[in-house]
Parts: sequence; structure tokens; C-alpha cells
Amino acid sequence: PVPDMRPEAALVAEQIKSISKFLFVYGKIVNGLEIAEDQAKRGQVPPAVQAKNRQSRDALVASITGLKTGLDGVVKNFQANSRMQVQYLKISYAAESVATAEQLASGGQYDEAGKSLAAAVDKLTDVIMSMRLL
Repeated sequence: PVPDMRPEAALVAEQIKSISKFLFVYGKIVNGLEIAEDQAKRGQVPPAVQAKNRQSRDALVASITGLKTGLDGVVKNFQANSRMQVQYLKISYAAESVATAEQLASGGQYDEAGKSLAAAVDKLTDVIMSMRLL
């Protein structure tokens, strides 16, 4: 009999939903950060506002860290499951994409970070497609 992978697929689907929901608001947040950072470079923003913008960037990075933490939990679950080794490798690549997004966002490379998050969703979709679901 073919093993039932629906519980594992549900874990992956939850991660896809989390990252997708985050990407929905990511563009708006990043747009505001980019404008604020550009104004700060020109000296058009008081120091207090610059500090608030740094807090916003830090909160954005922390949100990506939260996504990474959730995905890391699924990676560990798959790693411990002998029948999920192919999917474990695929989901590991998705986790790497989220970790890359975290690094890029913390460095102010927001467009590249967004692309890396979108790539993670693509890779997670590949994980589900590699499963045999009953």
C-alpha cells in the first residue's frame, strides 16, 4: 500500500499559506521602508523617524525569521521520517531560500529578499507535488 502523506502535505501547505500571506503585505511594507531610507540618505528625516524606520526594518526581518522558524520545524519533522527523505531534501532548499531572504532583508536588499521568499513558495509547491496523496 502507498503510505498516506496527507498529514505531511498539510504541514507544507501551512507553510505555503504563511509565506504567501506574508508576501501579500511585504510589498507595501518594503515600499514604505525604501522611501524612508531614501529620505534618510538625503537627510530629510529627523533622527527619531530614522530610529522608527530601523525598528520597522527589524520587525520585518523578525517576521521573516518567524517564517524560517516555522519551516525549520517542518524540515526537522521530515528529516526524522525515513519515508520523507526526498521531500526532506526539497523542503531544505525552501528553508535555505527563506534564510537567504532573511539575510537579504536585514541588508536592505528588499527586492531580492522578496524574490527569495517567492522562490521558497515555488519549492514548497514542488514538495507537495512530489508526494503521493490518497
